[in-house]
Amino acid sequence: MDISSRTADEIDEAREKDDLKKLEAIFFVSGRFLTMADLISLSDLNPIIITDLLERLKDKYKKEDSALQIVEKSGMWKMDVKQEYSTQVSKLATGNSEFTK
Repeated sequence: MDISSRTADEIDEAREKDDLKKLEAIFFVSGRFLTMADLISLSDLNPIIITDLLERLKDKYKKEDSALQIVEKSGMWKMDVKQEYSTQVSKLATGNSEFTK
């Protein structure tokens, strides 16, 4: 079976979208800072792909004017709520979640 270059590109694009969603889901559920080793272990992706996906997620939340953001601190990353929504989140956030205060 011959795969055209367009079909190969579509397959690559679908895989990238799926990888982005996978990383987004990991951040959503974790509620804490994750190291690159954590992200590799949880996603089964390589660090080069993860680095690219981190930038894409940051851009996605900026472009969508989202209440969410990806925060980096000392080589670790997490999904967080932007400062202007912290009051609403603090009413719900409990336990081990590391939401920015």
